[in-house]
Amino acid sequence: MSISQNKYLTRFSGTFAACTFMMLFPMTFHAQQSQILDRDHNEQVTIIGTYDPSINQAFKINTRPQLNSISLDKPDFTFSSLEIKQQTKIEPKEIKPASIRTGRKTTIYNNFLKVGFGSQLSPLLDFFHSSGKKNDYRLNFNLNHYSSFQDIPDYSPSPFSNSLIGIGYEKYAGKAIFNIEGSYGLDMCRYYGFKPEDYPEFKPDDDDLKQTFNLIKLNLGIRSNNKKEEDFEYAVNLETYYFFDRWKKNETDIDLDFDFAKP
Repeated sequence: MSISQNKYLTRFSGTFAACTFMMLFPMTFHAQQSQILDRDHNEQVTIIGTYDPSINQAFKINTRPQLNSISLDKPDFTFSSLEIKQQTKIEPKEIKPASIRTGRKTTIYNNFLKVGFGSQLSPLLDFFHSSGKKNDYRLNFNLNHYSSFQDIPDYSPSPFSNSLIGIGYEKYAGKAIFNIEGSYGLDMCRYYGFKPEDYPEFKPDDDDLKQTFNLIKLNLGIRSNNKKEEDFEYAVNLETYYFFDRWKKNETDIDLDFDFAKP
C-alpha cells in the first residue's frame, strides 16, 4: 500500500470513527436495552476498505516457428519380365456348315376383285388388272360400279349409280417411258328432296327429275428412265377432259405439265 493510500485511509478512518461513535451511541443504548430483554442476541459490524486489483504485465516469448522442408529420394526400381513359353496343343473340331434357306418367292397377283351387295338394293363391283414385262411394257385396267335402286319412303324416286372404266398403257423405250391413259365416268341421280304429297298439283315425270354427269379423260405423257443419278431428268404430261350432263351443259379443259431437272 502506497503512502497516499495510507493518508487517505487515516483520514477516512478518523472521519468514519467520529460518525461511528455518533451512530453507535444510540445503538449502544438500544443494544443495552436489547441485552436486557435478550441477553443471547449479538451483533457485529465489519468494515472493509477499498481494493484496487491489477494484472501484472505478461511475458512474451520471442520465437518464430519455421517449416522444415522434407525431401524424398525416389529409389531406383528395375523390373525384368520372365519369358516362359508353354507348349499347347489345339485340335479344332469340325462344325456342321450352316444351311441358308432362301425365302419363297412372293406371289404377285395381277388381278383384284371386290364384290358386295347392301341394303336399298345397292350392288358394288370393283375390279383392277395389271400385267406387263419388266423394262418393256405395263398394262392397267380398272372397272368400278356402285348403285342403289330402292326409293326412300314417302319421297320422290331416288335411285342413283356411279360407274367408271379406265385403261392405261406404258411402253419402255431405252431411257424414255411413254404412257397413254383414258377413262370414262358416268354418274346418275334423281332429285328426291321433296314429298309428292306436299305438292299434289305438281306431278312431274321421273325422267324430268333424272340427271346424268359424263366425264371423259385422256392423258399422254413421256418421262425419263435413267439409271444414273447424274443424268438429265424430265417429265412431260398432256391431260385433257370433256364434261357434259343430260341438260346439255359441257366443259372442256386442257393441261400441260412438265418438269426438268439436272443434278
